[in-house]
Amino acid sequence: MGLATLARVDGLLLAVAPLTAWLVDRGLGPWTGGGARRLGQLALVLSAAAAIAVMTPWLARNLATFGSAFPSAGGHTLWITSYNQQFSISADVSPAAYLDWGVANIIGSKLFAWWEIGWRTVVLLGGIFGFFFFAGLWRERRRGEVAPFAAYWIVMFAAMGLVFTFHAPHGAYYHSAPAWLPFAFPMAVAATGPVLTPLGRAWAFLRRPQTHRFVEVAALVGAVVLSLVGSASLYRLWETSHQRDLAAAQYLTDASLTDATVLYGDPASLWHLTGNPGVAAPFDPYPVIEEVVRAYDVEWVIVTLREDATIDPLGLWDGCDATDSEGNHATWLACDPVFEADGVRIFAVLDD
Repeated sequence: MGLATLARVDGLLLAVAPLTAWLVDRGLGPWTGGGARRLGQLALVLSAAAAIAVMTPWLARNLATFGSAFPSAGGHTLWITSYNQQFSISADVSPAAYLDWGVANIIGSKLFAWWEIGWRTVVLLGGIFGFFFFAGLWRERRRGEVAPFAAYWIVMFAAMGLVFTFHAPHGAYYHSAPAWLPFAFPMAVAATGPVLTPLGRAWAFLRRPQTHRFVEVAALVGAVVLSLVGSASLYRLWETSHQRDLAAAQYLTDASLTDATVLYGDPASLWHLTGNPGVAAPFDPYPVIEEVVRAYDVEWVIVTLREDATIDPLGLWDGCDATDSEGNHATWLACDPVFEADGVRIFAVLDD
């Protein structure tokens, strides 16, 4: 749990597994097969101590460097009302503003998030196995041996929609997958026969063991194919983005501009290629972006397009002619790019 939490804050949810195992062992809860009392309270204490021991050096480093064990302002993302709002430095992200958004919007956003990650569960399990996994969770709901894993997944799934409402559909849920996929796949396979057999009352073909094996093999092949197709698609998107990074980097290198500060959507990737100091653009109106540009002495703005897009998310593709959602123009930006390639433009920042 300690290592998982260092990687992502939702790693803390893994604490549910040992706690559930202890409850099962004590015979507490709705699960069968427990009550042996082989795990004492010391087991829980040691589990927590191991996690804290792993995290302590990092927390101590934060305390020494920033004066706080938890210096990040990431907690404000609990109150965002859209995914891009987390990248804003001017938006009112507070409990009051969140409640002003309205009960209907709040509840609707969480229901939509659960719907989205529900389908992502099916996708991560290769399609067919996803449906058998949900059936397996219900079928094995009282088994003590399965309880720690099932309880973790249920709590994690609930937290993803309730707490990480806008992050979960955009990747946070995928990042949690290594913790639950290893038990989800076997559970789905084990549920195939027991789920199909009762359906045989309507269609006798489904009762046959041969049918069960065929469905399992078909689901496995489907999972492999879906994984390969998904990986190829992601690689294509990464390759497109990387080629645009390379094009911008080549221009900056050839023009001897590698010491200039740039505004870019992914300054870390560019730094690895050229060493340019960089600033990520906030998702804000142009006057706010201009304040960032002036504060960090940005000299160049690099704008890239997503695959098949005609405009970037901030609308800066048109240079000085760009207009934001509030009608502001990017008057601090040159009208014509100094460099243009497929899906990438570089504009000079005008003097104040």
